[in-house]
Amino acid sequence: MSTSTLSYGKELPISCCSWPGLETQRNCLAPRRHLHPCRTTMSALFNFESLLCVVLLLICTCTYIRSFAPSLLDRQKTGPIGTFWKMARIGERKSPWVAAACVCMALNVLFWS
Repeated sequence: MSTSTLSYGKELPISCCSWPGLETQRNCLAPRRHLHPCRTTMSALFNFESLLCVVLLLICTCTYIRSFAPSLLDRQKTGPIGTFWKMARIGERKSPWVAAACVCMALNVLFWS
């Protein structure tokens, strides 16, 4: 099996980083989880922690935009664009809960990722 050298000096099997070989991830020699090359190919839609982070950022961003320019989000309250209005509404009405979730997510990303 051929090998690949990463920037931190460990040699990993090439099949570990290829799409068909993702099931061999447990056999990799990567020393840390956040430096694992197979982790960088995962989309935020398939990783629950990243999906929660994206949803929280979307809620906070929509609430911030609505506070400065309410006409942007209030025009469309239905359909796909209405999702942003709904996210802004969640951020306004549940702001203590959203703030607590943001703090928890920040601690999780900083200390446990």
